[in-house]
Amino acid sequence: MAVALREKQLPPFVSGLPFIGNALSLRSDMTAFLVRNYHQHGSVFRIRVLNQEYFILGGIDANRLLSKEGNTLFTGEGVFGGFAEQCDSDNFLPAMEGETHRHLRKILRPGYSKEAVAPHLQQLLDITTGHIDTWSKAPRVGYIPVTYKRVSI
Repeated sequence: MAVALREKQLPPFVSGLPFIGNALSLRSDMTAFLVRNYHQHGSVFRIRVLNQEYFILGGIDANRLLSKEGNTLFTGEGVFGGFAEQCDSDNFLPAMEGETHRHLRKILRPGYSKEAVAPHLQQLLDITTGHIDTWSKAPRVGYIPVTYKRVSI
């Protein structure tokens, strides 16, 4: 049986402007905003962007939680499911869960190992540097990070 969380059980909430919430702070300097609130509120806190509430997890404790329990606590379906549909793919790793996700990660893991990547480091560096060199010519595009959470109580 699901039980609604009471406000006092929720992580701290970062106050913001009416309706737009924390959008301006995220847009102007997202990293500084998140780090400042991590130091002020701890590893887990909530923000609001355009009337949508998000849980932010940060720091070593959050990384440990994600590495141990991430597959049972979180899902990428809400964020990446639509993207997978647009790509007409049933096997889009970030949107997958459960045994199928674990199986595909296991199959793909060798291709992302140090040994597999090492012979191609210079090529990767050249491609990355070439791409970064184009950034100053491109128009700036703002973005807002999205976190997602599925909780069963």
